[in-house]
Amino acid sequence: MISPRTRPPRLALGALAATLAATLCACPCEQDQSVDRRGRKIGADVEEPGRLSHVPEIEPNDAADTATAYTLIPSAPGSTLHKPFEGELSDKRDVDYIRLPAQPDLSIRGVQIKPLSDDFDPVILWGADSWRQNLAGPGEVEEIVNLTNAEVTLGVTRPKGAKGGLYQLILVRSALSGGVEIEPPPAEGLQVKLPGEIQGLINHKGDTDRYLLDLQSLPPQDGGAGAARALRLELVPPPDVAMRITPMIGGVELTTFEVEARPAAELTPLVWPNLGVAPDAESLEVLVSAPGAGEGVRQAYTLRALIHPPTPEGFILETEPSDIVRPIYVEGKAQVVGYIHHDADTDVYLIDVKGERASAPMLLNVRLEGQGLDWSIDLNTPKDRGEVQEVINGEKPGGAEIICSRVILSGETRLVVRIEQPKVAKAGKGRAGDNPTGHYKLFVEARLASGEEVEPNGAQGEANDIGLDATLSGHVHPAGDADLYRFEIKAAPAPQGNEGSPGLGAPDPDAPESPAPLQAIQIVLSGAGLNLALEILDEEGLPVAQADAAAAGEEERVALDLPAGVYFARVKAGPRDASCEAAYTLKLQRR
Repeated sequence: MISPRTRPPRLALGALAATLAATLCACPCEQDQSVDRRGRKIGADVEEPGRLSHVPEIEPNDAADTATAYTLIPSAPGSTLHKPFEGELSDKRDVDYIRLPAQPDLSIRGVQIKPLSDDFDPVILWGADSWRQNLAGPGEVEEIVNLTNAEVTLGVTRPKGAKGGLYQLILVRSALSGGVEIEPPPAEGLQVKLPGEIQGLINHKGDTDRYLLDLQSLPPQDGGAGAARALRLELVPPPDVAMRITPMIGGVELTTFEVEARPAAELTPLVWPNLGVAPDAESLEVLVSAPGAGEGVRQAYTLRALIHPPTPEGFILETEPSDIVRPIYVEGKAQVVGYIHHDADTDVYLIDVKGERASAPMLLNVRLEGQGLDWSIDLNTPKDRGEVQEVINGEKPGGAEIICSRVILSGETRLVVRIEQPKVAKAGKGRAGDNPTGHYKLFVEARLASGEEVEPNGAQGEANDIGLDATLSGHVHPAGDADLYRFEIKAAPAPQGNEGSPGLGAPDPDAPESPAPLQAIQIVLSGAGLNLALEILDEEGLPVAQADAAAAGEEERVALDLPAGVYFARVKAGPRDASCEAAYTLKLQRR
């Protein structure tokens, strides 16, 4: 783990005076002599570094290109400890830049800027942009624990209006860099093997840690050749710090995950279990930052890059990003495991009906099973002009959302899975920042209609046709659904007259009309396990007959002698009864 900052021991006034006397060269300078900021003659001999207890600052060094080189000098013969670098901020405008040499091995360094007075608050400047790091208070050590082994230049300054003073720069440790983020990072990003874990620090405002994940060991995702591969990212953020993670491939942002700040007592790993990468992608870049970090973050975060575990047999995994721009295509019959990562997240699925399948109606059946939250499906079919949405959202949070026997036409039908935020808050389940917010299973079936109802069919203008001696199946869903079936009784052909035939006279106009012939039919409704009711209506919607006497699951039967005309059979259930699993059967037959 990253070591905490420690307050250096206070120096007694006598010791501080002795340090100043050893550092500053007192010389009897005349009034007209040119002197530097420390009162030394310009061009005067400087004491050899080998004879000092430290490596001295050399002015001018107030810019990165004039930085003082910190030459590593052993503190004693045969010692592995080096003399510290010592400098001073002598006036309000003074800034010191120090160039640290490269380290030949693959290690990282810890660097301390140690003030030599209790009221001096050193600030570290990073790079050409002069990002500031000021995590410690006056008199405390300002520390970098993860500095690169390459050559790097740092600046030392102080808060505006604060006092300056003497300081020491000390290389405090050298350790192998595996599992620790380094600053500044390599231009191509810090390499991370899979599975892998790394600890990092946001050292200053604007700091972005860049990681390059090796995807060579990532297996293909279920779904066959060409299917996306799945990566699992986990982040343990520091307490009270909001963070941001952005995966990128080829410089193109895939998505951005936001992590809200949380107190230490509520910290748990934040998980993105389904980050998808293309089958041919060899590496994935991950950027980690803390937008509101100010001048840095004291404690480390942990980033884990793992391989997603296998999905249940027969299921495919929804992989992020899955949005309007990059939807997931499903065909025929599919079972999906998916995740909603935050309250505004949506997962988009497309069913594309084309070719031979577009010549006949397709039926869409969908079942969404979520956990704990109030789930919704937004349905857009090709006939919805102007992107009109139908929202499927039951009343009970946590219950399944179902689309039953819905007809879809040629073209793309879009399903959008999301959560209903107002009802989430009301139900008290789920919370902003939980990640993943919700885990769901989605069952999708799109197939040609064959001998079954086609929704919508609740009004006469939408009724499904059924012929004599025909059988159709259907479902009463949702609760309150009523299915209408249209059938026609055709008139019997009129008898042919024989006016020109010998021995036969013309029809008698005064003879009474023969009654219209009637068609004897029987309608049988069975199955579904629900308490179903059957009604027969005429063309004007007026009731002709009904049957609602049998117990739930038993047959309802109507026998009628009907004259020619158009009729409707209506199937309905009790006000709270519905099922998209158990089908009923409606049989129309001649007697």
